[in-house]
Amino acid sequence: MKKQENWGRRATVWMAAWSLLVTGCGASESPAQADGTGGGTGREAPIRAESTMDTVHSVQEEAAAPTDREGNAHPAESGGEQTEGFLAMADAFVQEKIQAVSLKELPEKAGEEGIVSLGKSPEGLFEMYGYYAPEGRYEGILLRDLFGNTSYFSDIAYTSRELVPPRMLWDPEEDILLVSFHTHTENGESADDLWAFMRWETGHLEAVPFDREECQKRLGERLSYEVKKEENTVTFFDQGSTAGTFSLEGFDGGQIAEADYMGRLTFLAGVSTFMEFVPGLSAEGMSGFWYPEKGSLLAQISAERTGESGNETVDFTIEAIEGTETESDDPNEGEPGSQSRDGAFSFADLDGLSFCFSGGAGSWDTTFSIRPDGSFSGEYIDSDMGNRDTAYPGGTVYQCRFEGQLSSPVRVNDYTYRVEIRNMEYEKEEGTEEIQNGVRYEYTAAAGLESTESLLIYLPGAPWDALPQRFQVWAAYEGFSKEAGSILPSYGLYNEARGHGFLSAPVS
Repeated sequence: MKKQENWGRRATVWMAAWSLLVTGCGASESPAQADGTGGGTGREAPIRAESTMDTVHSVQEEAAAPTDREGNAHPAESGGEQTEGFLAMADAFVQEKIQAVSLKELPEKAGEEGIVSLGKSPEGLFEMYGYYAPEGRYEGILLRDLFGNTSYFSDIAYTSRELVPPRMLWDPEEDILLVSFHTHTENGESADDLWAFMRWETGHLEAVPFDREECQKRLGERLSYEVKKEENTVTFFDQGSTAGTFSLEGFDGGQIAEADYMGRLTFLAGVSTFMEFVPGLSAEGMSGFWYPEKGSLLAQISAERTGESGNETVDFTIEAIEGTETESDDPNEGEPGSQSRDGAFSFADLDGLSFCFSGGAGSWDTTFSIRPDGSFSGEYIDSDMGNRDTAYPGGTVYQCRFEGQLSSPVRVNDYTYRVEIRNMEYEKEEGTEEIQNGVRYEYTAAAGLESTESLLIYLPGAPWDALPQRFQVWAAYEGFSKEAGSILPSYGLYNEARGHGFLSAPVS
């Protein structure tokens, strides 16, 4: 684990960048937000959820909340072996009596209990840890901010047997940490849970769940569908507007009797939070739901704190629902290649350029280059000289070297292309470590390229105002900003899923 001083350095840069961004640009509004109406916009009444009782509920109640000797907020004492085991392991970890293992090590810990590291929020403000129990339950989390404030939640499941790590997004305007947990993998499901963690002035967090049952009900009220037998397709409509069309090839149930929207649900955290879901269909006599193999529906989710001070909750609102592409017009799309279909952009244009994703001068960074054939290679590196021991007096280096292949670029608009990451391999297995010449090397994933299967490429000359705000924040670390000009002076790469941006050197 990296030392708090290292975290503080990064977070200070992030907070300053966000402050400048919010102050300079203001909060952007969708048309629905601006006029406050819902009809026809796809915006609906918010899904309200009650706060969990597992942590501090208000600033005023903080003094009454049970704490350990270091002042960390404990969950309510609900009893039971699971809660007792969680509390014991959590306290031992906070007091540095035990160390966290990596998520990849969990299969080796069958029958044991302990704490597992679940990663950091993209901007480095929060670390998350989970409790694993002897019976193989993955339930109970700790969230610790860069100032050492730790909040405990004994009843939140954080992963499934597939061991997919949680994904986090910090909303500085609402003081909310949004986290998706991939926990539903039984009976053909592959779905996430979404939680909002409100931060109080004390630094502690209160958890509010996105209500799945209420969401299913609301989507059932908003979405309608029409089957076209001659085309063997079903089209979904969001309040009368076409959302997406799916092939019914493989559906043998006859007339559709019911639709499910929660069984194949993923929450994507980037500039905003999106829910992507595949509608499941059933008919009379069917057991369970059938899901189309291609396509999905996508909607932005806004999370807003509401209520009186000290008695707040979070309202989740589902915006307009749209469909993703179900079929490709190009039989070669997604295959490795060097040039876009329109011929206006080629990987050869990037030859000799290096792309960088970093937290500022003297901080961590990921750099990589793309060859004319779409193959790429690079390195992530960070160091913490304060994280040392007698066995490694030279400190700790976090590092990875990687290589992979991109698909042919597909045009999105005049200044944007999309590529798929066809494959990506690491020189050293993620989660392993070794000591060399008095330095401990921890091998990690490549920061900026995690949790995504695609990237957007922005061309030089792209208008700043059309680029995502999160991309603009990362561009500021590389010395670029719209104050210096109205257009992007370099090539940019953007990981939509995590809101991470890479920049090349300026291009004349």
